[in-house]
Amino acid sequence: MSVKSIILGMGGLVASSVAGLFGLIKTKESRDYKIKMEKFRNTVHRINGYFSSKEKQKSLTLEDPEHESWGQKFDHYQSERWSDLSKLFPATTRGSWEDMRDYCFKEAEENVDDAIKGVILANDSDNNNFSPKVSPFWSLCLTQKETSQ
Repeated sequence: MSVKSIILGMGGLVASSVAGLFGLIKTKESRDYKIKMEKFRNTVHRINGYFSSKEKQKSLTLEDPEHESWGQKFDHYQSERWSDLSKLFPATTRGSWEDMRDYCFKEAEENVDDAIKGVILANDSDNNNFSPKVSPFWSLCLTQKETSQ
């Protein structure tokens, strides 16, 4: 066997190993992402269930974690250069819409009792703004649906 054949064989073995390792990493990332989205969707279901049972909060919704509104919110907050929001959103959450969304879901999961008690937000009917009663992040992470009256 020539040295050239041995080197080519070893090169192929290394390339195959790297490709296999890369495939395993991508599979793990995909699995982790699916688990995270399932957890977030369970949070959406729980929170929105509490909202729908409270008359004053029926118009509030926590959007699906892959809904386009997260990107829209992020773009809006970015366009305002995070003005007063920098007090509510840590710097680590302002890098991408996914970081912001993940922060919102982390906070929602930790503050689910606010939703259960029905003390999240009161709607200021004069100017249709959210008025936080408990955790200020709620008004930044929730969406208010149009209600038919």
